Amino acid sequence: MHVFTWWIPYLFGFPNSVRSDYQKYFSRTYKFLPPIKNHIIPDAEHVGVGLLLLIIIIVQSIYMFWV
Repeated sequence: MHVFTWWIPYLFGFPNSVRSDYQKYFSRTYKFLPPIKNHIIPDAEHVGVGLLLLIIIIVQSIYMFWV
């Protein structure tokens, strides 16, 4: 779900109807990723959560398939 709500809209865009909610809730958060056109930008918290999820998936895969 994290990928569908943050990373796909960041890379490929999102409908304008969602943009107003995004502006309302996330306009005052810290963002360090560069903007892509008029797409929403994940804030620092969601980038951190995405990195942690990726690390968990990698470690679990290593444990399940190579141990």
